[in-house]
Amino acid sequence: MKLAFRLAGVPICTWYAPSSTCGLAAPSMSSGVTASAEAGKVTCTVFVSPGFSVTRANPTSRWVGPVPRLKAIAKRFAKLNGGHALTQATAVLTTHRKALTSATPGDFVPGSGGVPVYLVTMQGRFTVDAPRPPGAAAPTGRYASLVVDAHTFAGLDMGVGDNPPPVSPDSLGPVTDLLLPPAGAEH
Repeated sequence: MKLAFRLAGVPICTWYAPSSTCGLAAPSMSSGVTASAEAGKVTCTVFVSPGFSVTRANPTSRWVGPVPRLKAIAKRFAKLNGGHALTQATAVLTTHRKALTSATPGDFVPGSGGVPVYLVTMQGRFTVDAPRPPGAAAPTGRYASLVVDAHTFAGLDMGVGDNPPPVSPDSLGPVTDLLLPPAGAEH
């Protein structure tokens, strides 16, 4: 899993797990992932994030069935990464490659063009509980994006920052509001 930190468009750190090779892309970081850095963005590779569920599931529908699960993932992420209520949470079914353009721009995963994922985009107040270099402050932001495998619901990528994602999720496909009650539900 990758974690991108942006603070006012200025990179704040680059950190790789101890098993990586000093910031170079390597199979030990995440197989098939090419790490990259651009002006205004930093990518960190982490192996564990408490905001993701890795329980395997085989939903009968790619969109109708997953909504409650995606809502639970978003709310759990918010609870574990700052504990503040979400002010907005949406999801869109797209490909991994397209989701990366919104969640962690500049990152590239070879072969991700046809891999189905859900891009969950949230607004709130986040303090990310993730491994970081000794003495570094926990990353914070008002926007968080999660890339979730459409088959397993495993977290693949995460981005957090003070600005909205550079690629709007609604440009990637039909967006579902995860905070609205389901259609037909009593209020």
